[in-house]
Amino acid sequence: MQSFVLFVVALLAVARAEVEYCPSPFVTIGNGCYMVSDSPATWENARNACLSSPIELETDLAMISDCEEHHHFWNYVAYTLQQKVDYWMGGYDVLEEGRWKWLNGREMPMGVPFWYPGEPSGHPGEDFLAFTKEGFFADQNENALLYYACQVVDLGTD
Repeated sequence: MQSFVLFVVALLAVARAEVEYCPSPFVTIGNGCYMVSDSPATWENARNACLSSPIELETDLAMISDCEEHHHFWNYVAYTLQQKVDYWMGGYDVLEEGRWKWLNGREMPMGVPFWYPGEPSGHPGEDFLAFTKEGFFADQNENALLYYACQVVDLGTD
């Protein structure tokens, strides 16, 4: 019985290690694997770049619904990378104005602490999600040239 318990503990440790490992050029930020771009793009080009990632795992524009993860991501770009730029994220309200969704179809969190005060503004054509240099979400026109964040959406642990 004792050897069985040790085996289960070892398996759990290996499973946890797989979640914590992010294949290059992705890095661990909070509980996810992310890659931030070093050049700006439109929202569509940013998404295509994320979808065509060189790693074997499924990737897409980042979708951060957890307050702690949001905080970790902002700390990473603001303090580790020291980049004061806006990033494309995988959210939109193009299907229904004011109803924000992630690319995976899930509803996005609204209000504080995620969204910049007064956002989403609902201006015509601002249907895509940006993560601002101040650490908040804001709506943006898809043709704006922003840096972008990709995320591993399937860590292969199922």
